[in-house]
Amino acid sequence: MRNVLRPIMILHIFVVLVSAQEKTSGLLERSEIEEKYKWNTSDIYENDQAWEKDYQWLEKQISRYDEYKDKLGASARQLSECLKFDEQIKRKLGYVSLYAKLHKDIDMRNEEYKKRRARYQSLASRVEAASAFISPAIIQMSEKQVQDFIKQVPQLKIYQHYFKTLADRKAHTLTKEKEDLLAKAAKLVDNPYGVFGSLVYAEIPFPVIKNDKNEDVQLNRSISWRARSSSDRDYRKRGYQEYYKSLAEYKGTLSKNLNSLIDGKIFTADARNYENTLEASLARYNIPVEVYHNLIKSVKSNLQPFHRWMKMKTDMLKLDTLHIYDTRVSMFSETPKEYSWEEARDLTFVSLNKLGEDYLKPIRDAYDNRWIDAYPSPGKETGGYSSGCAGPHPYVKMNWGGKLFDFYTLVHELGHYVHSTKLMKAQPFIYQDYPPMLGEVASTTAENISQFYLIKSAESKDDKLYQIEKYLDNVILMICNSAMMAEFELSLYQKVENGGSLSADELSEMYRILLQEYYGPDVTIDQIDTFGWLEWPHYYLDYYLYSYAASFAASIQIASNIVEEGKPAVSKFINFLEAGTSDYPVEVLKKAGVDLTKPEPYEAAAIKMNELMDELEKLSGK
Repeated sequence: MRNVLRPIMILHIFVVLVSAQEKTSGLLERSEIEEKYKWNTSDIYENDQAWEKDYQWLEKQISRYDEYKDKLGASARQLSECLKFDEQIKRKLGYVSLYAKLHKDIDMRNEEYKKRRARYQSLASRVEAASAFISPAIIQMSEKQVQDFIKQVPQLKIYQHYFKTLADRKAHTLTKEKEDLLAKAAKLVDNPYGVFGSLVYAEIPFPVIKNDKNEDVQLNRSISWRARSSSDRDYRKRGYQEYYKSLAEYKGTLSKNLNSLIDGKIFTADARNYENTLEASLARYNIPVEVYHNLIKSVKSNLQPFHRWMKMKTDMLKLDTLHIYDTRVSMFSETPKEYSWEEARDLTFVSLNKLGEDYLKPIRDAYDNRWIDAYPSPGKETGGYSSGCAGPHPYVKMNWGGKLFDFYTLVHELGHYVHSTKLMKAQPFIYQDYPPMLGEVASTTAENISQFYLIKSAESKDDKLYQIEKYLDNVILMICNSAMMAEFELSLYQKVENGGSLSADELSEMYRILLQEYYGPDVTIDQIDTFGWLEWPHYYLDYYLYSYAASFAASIQIASNIVEEGKPAVSKFINFLEAGTSDYPVEVLKKAGVDLTKPEPYEAAAIKMNELMDELEKLSGK
């Protein structure tokens, strides 16, 4: 069934690096913030007592799963009743989850909220364990039996694609004993991720350095990334190199840790009869491996605008050569503009106007009904998210700071919000979900359309130059850099799958070759740059990085089509938003006019980059 137990927000790791709020002093207490800026959670439950009532009901219902265990193949009626019961439980569990999460996130100091969330997580684990027999039981049915059941109980027809996706897993599903053994081994396979986090985020002693204001700062990953955007070249070099030097002291440990992860993933892929780890990983979301291979091939065939951008930065910054630590610094000054919440609301509708009222109405509902929590307060979780398809409707969390970055975060999360809203109205419960890659297409399409508008309507030349530059930097990070890292990750697995192993020095040399290829002849690759692989937690998420590049390229193509074609392209985009998991992801994306097995999305991104660089050169006169 639909997995409502996974986290209901998407973490934007690239963004979190440079945007995490670290100060809570001077913030209004939540009680001091006007109600109109705070979530109205009464749509979920009127009060805690109503939440408790549903929680208790769910606890009592868990044992009812036993009524269907080992009986799903006996009759179409048994299968239909079980699926309906499971949907009823998972739907209500979504309400319990959402209410507990929203309350915890608004004040993480509140012990009662923490306990409520922990109780939900315990309940969810028990539901997951009790319902775990459903998918394996359906997988064991023959196609003829499934089709006969559908004829006998026509209500089962809505599950047709769900049954098909389960049948696709049949060759990779093992006996119960072996499945139980793999489940136990999963903790060992995933352990390197925790080791990485403990070492890099808690135990490595990073030095204190001087920032661009000559103040002492404790170096960490966030500080290092901020330094890379500083106009003070000595500081950005210092913040970059000292961070990597500290990581490099542990390169041996981290390379062995990465080898352990890869060995574990290969073991799991082999046990499940997949050809390789790439196929095993992408099969989780029914994504064909050609999407991954096409990404790498297509981006590498369209590196010209990336190299052109590096050349432009070298010339405009008047540097003899560009180093990696120079690639994030701005060539132009930001217009110091602040946005009130109300100004941002108005700008949301104006900048997304090309998407039409059918798209904008759910956003109006979110503002009018207090489904957005606007401002930071002491104890509130940082960052932003949209809550997904759990509960009566999605909610959006913000920590509004009034900057341009905050506005783009708002548009991004509203993109997720509209996606979930459309999906919940268009599809039966079983298909009210989407893989992370498709979720990011929805959100970044909104972001791209909004950014295109702000670039076009910039009030001054300086503002337009800055907007174009920030957009291009984002494309480089999301597409070019992500594709490079995806290729690096694939090469690691392929080498070990072919019987090799990976020393720290080999990893660094492989990384150096790709850095030079992707960044081009105008960027000097230093020895310290070859330790870049040490920094990224993404390599422990097995084949996740490609989704950043694929989704962002797809969203550029969709946004460009909407700007150029208008209503026909908007209609395709809405069809995409309403599809959910009712079809395979590549087919769902085709509804929006994008085929990720073809080079066109990456070519569209290259065209957009060159268009904007042409405009930037014309405006700057350089």
